[in-house]
Amino acid sequence: MTGENMLIFFLLAAAASGGALLLYRPGQNPLLYFLRAAALFFLLLFVWNPVFYENREKEIKPRLFLLVDASKSMENYFALADSLKNEILHDEKIRRKFDIQTFYFTGELKSRKPDTPGSSTDIGRALKQTETFFDNNQKNAVVIFTDGVHTKGKNYTNLITSPDVRIYPVVTGDTLRYVNLKIERVDYNDMVAKDNYFYIKAVLSAENTDKEIRTRFRITRNNKILHSENVILSPGRNFYKTEIKLQASTPGIQWYRLYLQPVEGEKNIDDNSKTLRIEVTEKKASVLILTGKIHPDAGLFKRILSRNKSYSVKVKKEWPENENYDLIIAVQPQTRQIERLVKSNIPVIWLTGKHTDWNTLNARNGLFERKTSTNLYEQYFAYENPDFRLFELEKLPENILPPLTDYFGNIVLKQEAEIPYYSQIKSQKTGMPLWVIFPRNKQAAVFGQGLWRWYVYESRYNKQNHIEDLIKKTAEFLLSKSGTRQLQLAYKKTYSETEPLQIRIFAYNIMMQPDPNAHISVTLKSPGKKTKKIPVFYEEPFFTADLGQLPPGNYRFNVTYHNYNITKSGYFEVKPVIPEKARTANLDQLRLLAENTKGKLFTPGRIDALKKLLTQSGEFKIFLRQYKTRSPLTHRAVWLFLFVLSISAEWFYRKYRGML
Repeated sequence: MTGENMLIFFLLAAAASGGALLLYRPGQNPLLYFLRAAALFFLLLFVWNPVFYENREKEIKPRLFLLVDASKSMENYFALADSLKNEILHDEKIRRKFDIQTFYFTGELKSRKPDTPGSSTDIGRALKQTETFFDNNQKNAVVIFTDGVHTKGKNYTNLITSPDVRIYPVVTGDTLRYVNLKIERVDYNDMVAKDNYFYIKAVLSAENTDKEIRTRFRITRNNKILHSENVILSPGRNFYKTEIKLQASTPGIQWYRLYLQPVEGEKNIDDNSKTLRIEVTEKKASVLILTGKIHPDAGLFKRILSRNKSYSVKVKKEWPENENYDLIIAVQPQTRQIERLVKSNIPVIWLTGKHTDWNTLNARNGLFERKTSTNLYEQYFAYENPDFRLFELEKLPENILPPLTDYFGNIVLKQEAEIPYYSQIKSQKTGMPLWVIFPRNKQAAVFGQGLWRWYVYESRYNKQNHIEDLIKKTAEFLLSKSGTRQLQLAYKKTYSETEPLQIRIFAYNIMMQPDPNAHISVTLKSPGKKTKKIPVFYEEPFFTADLGQLPPGNYRFNVTYHNYNITKSGYFEVKPVIPEKARTANLDQLRLLAENTKGKLFTPGRIDALKKLLTQSGEFKIFLRQYKTRSPLTHRAVWLFLFVLSISAEWFYRKYRGML
């Protein structure tokens, strides 16, 4: 009992004695005085209820998590995994050192073993859920019994980044390595014009091979073989690159299947095939490069735009009356050319320079004007507008691009415009546009000649495609149907039947600003040709259409932006979940998981080494945490009982003495 408590006891006793003096004198009635003083003392103790504090220590053990993979690929190893888990769980030394928790998983953690094996495995999700139980004040150990095969989720090897955890994978699966062929990567354009040729570039690979392998690679459409070639892979050359040229003959959506024939001894053939979806368009966009003055910039635009097989590009000095075009690039336009272009409703990119008829252009175009009173020329350098949002562009090269040349004078814009680049004269930023796009009018302008120097400069020194990206995206924007860029969709082309589907919808006003009040509707067409409306909700800065989970098949959908009467279509495929089957253990990824968390990989035969590491490692320490306990001297009822007993004894004694 503390000195403070002793003082309070003394004060309470003094108060009780003083209270008893009001009724009795110790010399005359010592027993009654004592009984009344005792009763008052016990009453005061009942009110105060004295407590005492005690310093204690508690052991804080490091945490050990035992995770057991319960998926289909582990079915033949369940008994082994449970046996290894129990061997660690019931080891007395480990139990004394660790606070142990056991879980089973296929994706989410379960406290008990599932009745049936899971059809898929998400090791990363199980590890992230385990992370929520970690004690951040000391090291945590995770022992995971798995074959390392995962069919869902993210790559689990680098998901856990906490320095306070060590992961020890125990490989419980088939550790024999079987040959595995794979279509590693496929590059292709998903849109091509009818009758045009297109390329499919594929990278094929072989894993775990110790001898030469011969197989065949095929491409089919509607079960018809379009291409077939022999493929030879070996330990020294386990990658094979091929490029196939095909012709798009039928308009519409075409499905191509790539297939790599399995070889003897191959157990996993899921990676041997891929399906490609290619849209074949009916016509090419017709582009005219109209030259008022022959200039290398015209050749640059022809070179870049001609690479897109969806464009038909011509260069002419005159625009024949009987020819129609979808886009015109006006290079240094002259009087007659300007007058005809202004009267047409065709998208135009104006390229001005030393030979431009600025008097006519200023008077007729209605979009911009260069105010100049001299015939002097100036060189204009480019600098970026950080607020440009019409489309994404590559960053300007670190070194300054060569300047463009045009008449000296201010540029005045007469319509709403988007400016990707402003101009500067030497080191002085002018705030005037160098490259400008008019979204409402579907026109653009470049105020200066010499773009070809940008291209040469980048090709020679920076190896960037900045000017190519700029020209392509400007042309693409102007060629797009009016306003179609105001509606943009984000979704995957392939989903699993167990995966929730969502389509993100970005709706913009005419100045490409998000429109939270947009009227959006979504309709989904299922493989059975049934159509249903999908509700959408706004979640800044986009709308979301939640489709939930859908059965396997190919689906199409339409999204309509009613404010501007814009409709876009899309498609996606829902693939069935392929039940897991026994596979070779993924030793490489499990080893990487251990290395990334400073753990160690173990096999079932080395379980004793794992137990020794856990019990002897200095990283996992037991800490003693000191704390105070607060306990009452006794229960309040005791003080109340003693009070009643004392006051009752006083009453009986008074009656015995005949006192009132």
